Amino acid sequence: MKNNIITIFLLVLFTNTFAQKTIENPEYGLISIPGSITKIEILDTATVLHFHIKSYRERKIIISDKSYIEVIGSNKKLLVTKSEGIKLNEVKKASDTGELFYSLYFPKLETNVKTIDFVEVHDNEDEYAYAYDIVIDQENASMLPLALRGNWMRMDGSNLWDYGFYTNNAIIDRAVWNYKKVTNKGKKYTITLEREGALKIVYAKLNKNGRVAFGATPKQLVAYSLTKLHNPNFKLENDLPYESASLLKLDSTTYSGIIKGYTERVKEKAYVSILIYDAFTLKVEPLKVKIKTDGSFSIKFPANYPQFIMVSSTYTNQQQVNVEQGKETFHFINDGTPLFMGDCAMLNDGLTEMKSINSFFNNKIMKELAESTISVSPEDYKKACLKLRDKDLTALKELNQKHFFSRKALQIKKMTHNFFAMKSIHDYERRRNDQIKNLPPEKEGTVIIDYKIEPSFYDFYSSDIFNDRLGLLATPYFGFVANNLTSDSSFKNENDSARDIENNIQDRLNLENTFLMDFIRFRRFYGDFFNEENNFTEADIENAKQEIKDPFLSDYLTITAKRVKATHEKSTSNINTVEKAEGEELFEAMIKKFKGKVIYVDFWATWCGTCIPTIKNTQSFKEEMKDKDVVFLYISGESKRSPENTWKQAIADINGEHYWLTEEQWNYLLNKFNFNGIPRYMVINKKGEVVNDNLIHPSIEELKVILNEELAKK
Repeated sequence: MKNNIITIFLLVLFTNTFAQKTIENPEYGLISIPGSITKIEILDTATVLHFHIKSYRERKIIISDKSYIEVIGSNKKLLVTKSEGIKLNEVKKASDTGELFYSLYFPKLETNVKTIDFVEVHDNEDEYAYAYDIVIDQENASMLPLALRGNWMRMDGSNLWDYGFYTNNAIIDRAVWNYKKVTNKGKKYTITLEREGALKIVYAKLNKNGRVAFGATPKQLVAYSLTKLHNPNFKLENDLPYESASLLKLDSTTYSGIIKGYTERVKEKAYVSILIYDAFTLKVEPLKVKIKTDGSFSIKFPANYPQFIMVSSTYTNQQQVNVEQGKETFHFINDGTPLFMGDCAMLNDGLTEMKSINSFFNNKIMKELAESTISVSPEDYKKACLKLRDKDLTALKELNQKHFFSRKALQIKKMTHNFFAMKSIHDYERRRNDQIKNLPPEKEGTVIIDYKIEPSFYDFYSSDIFNDRLGLLATPYFGFVANNLTSDSSFKNENDSARDIENNIQDRLNLENTFLMDFIRFRRFYGDFFNEENNFTEADIENAKQEIKDPFLSDYLTITAKRVKATHEKSTSNINTVEKAEGEELFEAMIKKFKGKVIYVDFWATWCGTCIPTIKNTQSFKEEMKDKDVVFLYISGESKRSPENTWKQAIADINGEHYWLTEEQWNYLLNKFNFNGIPRYMVINKKGEVVNDNLIHPSIEELKVILNEELAKK
């Protein structure tokens, strides 16, 4: 009897132990959570998902008790039962580190479950985050052994990513491949892949310390690792910097890649879109990328110089990717460190590694710098900005002693830091005015020093930076600095023309015959063509070209002038004038002429990175609504960052009704509606009443519902 009891006890103990399973760093597909699932525990009574939220500093989070996991194909939701590190249904405020660790408990899964989905329901049940295709049975989920899965990088110091092996497919040679057959003999494997009828064979051999050797033949295997191995002495073949003479040319580039975890079941949630910044016109062009059934994409667009594009996707709001004329950049878009293949892989890998070195993007540092403007002189403020630049350049040098970076990556990074500093120095007056205007009550009585900015304030400008085209590597900051110079009061006398101001800048900063001055002249003529509302002639263009010495800019002016004509011809934007009204009567006067119609109001600015792309995303929707009583009203206002000329250029591509306000009128409306930032959207009914003064980035479908509901009302 005693032996039987012991046997039963051991059997129960063994069963419970066997039932417990831990999955470290599980594989999963498409995920919209701003972090990762670090671990899954399959216990005898529960299933536990552990989360690490990485971008938490600027947000609050709340997880509803309606959050759940679901076995794929079961249609049965297993609701969360408890949590650790965060309380269900309660707001968790941001931490100082910007990180958050928490665990969610769900009912126990059956032993035969291979994959699940997770849905994180928020306080608004229509909003949620998710993680699809979470692999539970890692060993049996794929014909490829677990030891071969992952993103494999060369161990020679380049850290080039050549192989990506996952549960359902592989990424090799800038393409998605499906598994056809996997065989092995001991530690040696033969992986047969298939893509659109073509076959590819990859040979692999398991090495020590979790490393693997891969190759196209059994005798030409190269060692790879899942983690980067830095070798500052690595030599990259043909590692040449950009040269001024060949920097500019009329050409195109290809941006391609794959979005992680894409399947047909998630196609409605997956997206990729890009913003292209034109260095010469400072316009932003949004492009939506079409994703193929295997998750890959490719888009070709004009590129006249090496530049970066901003990529938005399911995984990130903005991610910088660098492209070059005549080359292809291949980007694996995922929830971790971005990975690259193709012509620009080393360039983008290097810039990604250096991303953390940027004092001018540190909110705390920049807040302190802005607050200092009311108590320090322009000279001391300038010194502080240059000190930050030098600190970053020193940190970059120290990192380069440990890591290899391509010469192009270093060149772009150094140039960008110089222009970050210049842009920040130019912002002294704007930041000072903002600080004075928003001085909190507890700081009333603070001594605000007088100041005067003399031309000598800009003595840090060096013709070495501006005497050729390489400053464009810091786009769009190169253009921002050029615009700041021409609008700076230090270079203006009463009744000075634009040409006079240019001459003052050139003489006082000793910038004669520099690319910067040609760039400034190009910008003036481009703006003049817009202001003249298409009345310029071929002779006007030829005369303008005589003032611009750089051959590329001179020829490019002709191209952009023709675009201006075409834009004017197709434009259906309508500029309204504000009736004489102040205070409470201002907004009423602006919308009076549209009463009887539903009005969608968009407060925006030309400098706002998300405003114009969002506006352009509504173009097809506006066409759909053109026969209905709906008005699309765009309101913007004057500031140093958004002069009227720049606004006129921008609205040529924006169909709808437009208002351009004085700085005083603009600030009044910002205060009236208690704006925290722009873009800001609102809806006004047929009676002229504001029914929603703060739509939070509505989707096209949401907007359609809202406007149609108002149209249906009497």
